[in-house]
Amino acid sequence: MDRLPDLGVEPKGQIVICPGLNDGDVLDRSVHDLGERANTVDSVAIVPVGLTRYSSGQGLRSLTAEEARQVVGRARVWQRSFRKSLGRDFVYLSDELYFLAGSLLPSAARYDGYRQLQNGVGLTRLLLTDWAQHARSEIPDHVSPPKRVIWVCGRAAEPALHRMALDLRAVGSLEVEVLSIPNDFFGGAISVSGLLAGRDIVKHLRGRQADVTILPRSAFGFEGRQTLDGWTVDNIARQSGLRILLAQTADELLRATVTAES
Repeated sequence: MDRLPDLGVEPKGQIVICPGLNDGDVLDRSVHDLGERANTVDSVAIVPVGLTRYSSGQGLRSLTAEEARQVVGRARVWQRSFRKSLGRDFVYLSDELYFLAGSLLPSAARYDGYRQLQNGVGLTRLLLTDWAQHARSEIPDHVSPPKRVIWVCGRAAEPALHRMALDLRAVGSLEVEVLSIPNDFFGGAISVSGLLAGRDIVKHLRGRQADVTILPRSAFGFEGRQTLDGWTVDNIARQSGLRILLAQTADELLRATVTAES
């Protein structure tokens, strides 16, 4: 890691917390060691270990809510110190950690330009901020023709999407349903939208009625081609019998929801 900057690489760290193995004092030491390299390490993300039904590592288990709260509490101490010395938080917690802990997400400013967005850190805050600052002002009074829309997401994103959907209740002739899809493919502990499997999406969409169904673009990889279990948008549309669109940003989501030719 010390040599990477000399090779033209700016390291971004990520600590995957495995309870009983690298949390507590070990986590403190890891953050301290990385903080000493803050002149070369851009930032550090802290994420909970994501155990699927295929996981077989001995001694591995998911974080409890109380353990997540302890990490959030420790992080606030580190962040105050780093902001004082570096002018930025340096350490950023994943959205899942805040959700698991039952804690509020930090403000947009505390993500310092969303340095760990590719790891999904701050994605929910960015979506909510963009919705409040940009998309919300573009909400129409009504849509024509009448339209029923389904927003598909993983369990972690459901509360945020429900908050956004509330702003659309007053739109005439528009009905929006937020549909959280259980992750049966990887296991119920996996809650992020980016790891949704095509077969799970189809299973929960069959029999539903909608003019447009909007899926998270993140579930289809960086290029938007297919889910981790190999389903394309066209395959999901054929198997579900629904019109499928992808969205990632707040503007994309609103546009796909309210425009007649979305």
